[in-house]
Amino acid sequence: MKLLRTAILGCGGFAHRHAGNIVKHPDELEFVAFCDHHAENAEKFAATYAGGAAIHTDAHALLEQEALDLLVICLPPFAHTDEVEAAAARGVHILME
Repeated sequence: MKLLRTAILGCGGFAHRHAGNIVKHPDELEFVAFCDHHAENAEKFAATYAGGAAIHTDAHALLEQEALDLLVICLPPFAHTDEVEAAAARGVHILME
Protein backbone atom coordinates (compact mmCIF):
# COMPACT_ATOMS: atom_id res chain seq x y z
CA MET A 1 0.00 0.00 0.00
CA LYS A 2 1.23 3.49 -0.84
CA LEU A 3 2.04 5.67 2.15
CA LEU A 4 -0.01 8.85 2.35
CA ARG A 5 2.38 11.80 2.18
CA THR A 6 1.22 13.96 5.07
CA ALA A 7 1.87 17.48 6.33
CA ILE A 8 0.68 19.45 9.32
CA LEU A 9 -0.22 23.11 8.90
CA GLY A 10 -0.12 24.87 12.26
CA CYS A 11 2.33 23.32 14.72
CA GLY A 12 0.73 24.31 18.01
CA GLY A 13 -0.73 22.40 20.94
CA PHE A 14 -3.57 20.55 19.20
CA ALA A 15 -1.29 19.45 16.36
CA HIS A 16 0.60 17.21 18.79
CA ARG A 17 -2.48 15.00 19.17
CA HIS A 18 -2.74 14.52 15.42
CA ALA A 19 0.98 13.99 14.97
CA GLY A 20 1.04 11.44 17.78
CA ASN A 21 -1.75 9.48 16.13
CA ILE A 22 -0.20 9.70 12.67
CA VAL A 23 3.12 8.23 13.79
CA LYS A 24 1.21 5.24 15.17
CA HIS A 25 0.45 4.24 11.57
CA PRO A 26 3.87 4.01 9.84
CA ASP A 27 2.52 1.54 7.29
CA GLU A 28 -0.13 4.01 6.10
CA LEU A 29 1.08 7.56 6.73
CA GLU A 30 4.40 9.40 6.51
CA PHE A 31 5.23 12.96 7.44
CA VAL A 32 6.90 14.86 4.64
CA ALA A 33 6.47 18.44 5.90
CA PHE A 34 5.46 20.72 8.74
CA CYS A 35 4.33 24.30 8.30
CA ASP A 36 3.94 27.06 10.86
CA HIS A 37 4.19 30.84 10.73
CA HIS A 38 7.08 30.47 13.18
CA ALA A 39 9.75 28.22 11.67
CA GLU A 40 10.99 27.11 15.09
CA ASN A 41 7.60 25.51 15.81
CA ALA A 42 7.74 23.50 12.60
CA GLU A 43 11.36 22.57 13.29
CA LYS A 44 10.43 21.23 16.74
CA PHE A 45 7.70 19.09 15.19
CA ALA A 46 10.11 17.73 12.61
CA ALA A 47 12.64 16.89 15.32
CA THR A 48 9.95 15.14 17.37
CA TYR A 49 7.93 13.32 14.71
CA ALA A 50 9.91 13.09 11.45
CA GLY A 51 13.50 14.30 11.29
CA GLY A 52 13.69 14.38 7.51
CA ALA A 53 10.50 16.36 6.97
CA ALA A 54 10.57 19.70 5.16
CA ILE A 55 9.92 22.94 7.01
CA HIS A 56 7.68 25.69 5.67
CA THR A 57 6.39 29.00 7.00
CA ASP A 58 3.84 29.61 4.23
CA ALA A 59 0.91 27.35 3.38
CA HIS A 60 1.03 28.17 -0.33
CA ALA A 61 4.73 27.34 -0.53
CA LEU A 62 4.00 24.07 1.28
CA LEU A 63 1.34 23.13 -1.25
CA GLU A 64 3.43 24.20 -4.24
CA GLN A 65 6.64 22.49 -3.18
CA GLU A 66 5.44 19.24 -1.59
CA ALA A 67 3.55 16.40 -3.27
CA LEU A 68 0.97 15.82 -0.53
CA ASP A 69 -1.83 13.32 -0.17
CA LEU A 70 -3.10 14.65 3.17
CA LEU A 71 -2.94 18.04 4.87
CA VAL A 72 -3.84 18.21 8.55
CA ILE A 73 -4.90 21.79 9.27
CA CYS A 74 -4.51 22.78 12.91
CA LEU A 75 -5.03 26.53 12.73
CA PRO A 76 -7.12 28.63 15.08
CA PRO A 77 -10.24 30.09 13.42
CA PHE A 78 -8.78 33.59 13.12
CA ALA A 79 -5.78 32.25 11.18
CA HIS A 80 -7.76 30.56 8.40
CA THR A 81 -7.49 32.08 4.95
CA ASP A 82 -7.71 30.06 1.74
CA GLU A 83 -5.65 27.01 2.71
CA VAL A 84 -8.61 24.63 2.42
CA GLU A 85 -9.45 25.80 -1.09
CA ALA A 86 -5.78 25.76 -2.13
CA ALA A 87 -5.32 22.17 -0.91
CA ALA A 88 -8.58 21.00 -2.45
CA ALA A 89 -7.65 22.58 -5.79
CA ARG A 90 -4.54 20.38 -5.80
CA GLY A 91 -6.46 17.22 -4.93
CA VAL A 92 -5.00 17.04 -1.41
CA HIS A 93 -7.19 15.40 1.21
CA ILE A 94 -7.89 17.58 4.24
CA LEU A 95 -8.35 16.88 7.91
CA MET A 96 -9.22 20.06 9.75
CA GLU A 97 -8.99 20.53 13.52
